[in-house]
Amino acid sequence: MKAAVLTAPARMETIHDWAAPVFGPGDVIVEAHGVGQRGRDLAVFHDMRVPPSTPCVLGHEGFPLARAQEAFAGAAGRAGKTWIDVGSEYAQNLGSEYA
Repeated sequence: MKAAVLTAPARMETIHDWAAPVFGPGDVIVEAHGVGQRGRDLAVFHDMRVPPSTPCVLGHEGFPLARAQEAFAGAAGRAGKTWIDVGSEYAQNLGSEYA
């Protein structure tokens, strides 16, 4: 899959062979049509805040389209979390409320 990746301070590259996510019970795979960049992402880009490691996918607010759902959907008939994370390694690795 294609991803915009921070490869070094102030350097973004489009990587066309980024590994597709693996999903499990209650998860949903989404196709992200875009991802917003916020102040935290810009601070990492401008080397004012340290990313967990590079390469790193920034951004955690997107507008996705659900593509696949794991068979188990829980008692409420809903799969996964009440929000959708579109893959921000920065948010996930630093324990953000958005991961």
